[in-house]
Amino acid sequence: MNKVTAILWGFAITASATIIATIAAPGLNQPHDWTMELKTRQMPLQFEYQGSTLKPVVKTELKFYHVGQEENKTLYEYLWYANEKTLGLERKAKLTIAPGENVAIIVSHESESPPESEVVAAAKAVMNAVLDIEVNQSMVATIKVPTSSFNTICSEIEQYNFHPGSSNPNEEVNSDLCLFVESEAGEKKSLYHYN
Repeated sequence: MNKVTAILWGFAITASATIIATIAAPGLNQPHDWTMELKTRQMPLQFEYQGSTLKPVVKTELKFYHVGQEENKTLYEYLWYANEKTLGLERKAKLTIAPGENVAIIVSHESESPPESEVVAAAKAVMNAVLDIEVNQSMVATIKVPTSSFNTICSEIEQYNFHPGSSNPNEEVNSDLCLFVESEAGEKKSLYHYN
């Protein structure tokens, strides 16, 4: 083995160890370049007229910022949902995250005890954000959700053909897209593979 080959193998082993460590213990303590905040709130007076079937309406707001620059948040978009269906999207800015950079998605709700319709809207908005991030050729590092919303959001993610994966870092994964979901306190964690 010549010197160049030895250096390349050393680099490959180091890179593989880093990737395995990241998969084994992903989360917000893992490196990410950007944070995307997703906040939901009920809009009880929206479309309030006799005969309206567009209830309850949930509005989601997405903002993103570079890590360490929280004061420079960019309003990305608003999404509206009713009856678990998307009503509309209002894009406010271009997604200026560079290809190849990692994004952490942080979900929050305006109310402490959101109804299921609001949690489902959050999950749908998360999947919309995942799609935008992937189309941008960036990566989702983690999705952090309120503990009370964890099970519903995970259940909704499975509706998009994502399947729970093993937490064993030595298990081979045959998937082009993996999502790591964790609760805000970190007591619940799930890894999903797209099939």
